[in-house]
Amino acid sequence: MHDCLAHDRLRVRFAGPGEDLRAAQRLRFRAFRARGSAEAAGIDGDEFDARALHVLVEEIAGGRLLCCFRLLHFTQGREVAGSYSAQFYDLASLARLAAPMIEMGRFCVAEGVRDPDVLRLAWAALAHRVAASGAAMLFGCSSFRGTDAAPHAEAFALLGAEH
Repeated sequence: MHDCLAHDRLRVRFAGPGEDLRAAQRLRFRAFRARGSAEAAGIDGDEFDARALHVLVEEIAGGRLLCCFRLLHFTQGREVAGSYSAQFYDLASLARLAAPMIEMGRFCVAEGVRDPDVLRLAWAALAHRVAASGAAMLFGCSSFRGTDAAPHAEAFALLGAEH
């Protein structure tokens, strides 16, 4: 993927600085912070945004942002201490690896978007970037809705057993 991958009425491209990044941060705010609340305006940004490659999936006509995520590239495992995930998880096992890695984070889709091509294009862009970078490992965090762990017990058990 040079800077753009397209299918039908959708395209994927890398965000530029400024308004592109702010649009992604607004979508992230709506997805991660304003869910179920009346507050729909705001920014979800952090110190990792400046170092990340931001990927946008948008409508070609009009440019409506439908999905976004960010990628942080690490040339070797010992660098993962500087990742978003390292704030929450012990990544010592990854730190021992000498291979390049990519952290994917803040993946979100705009509310009401049900077009499977949005995810197809997002995953295609991710796969292309991983292959082009030579990354041997892809990692990241996932959010579960709410603060009650019970509805997610099965997913947590699987994650605990497999990872």
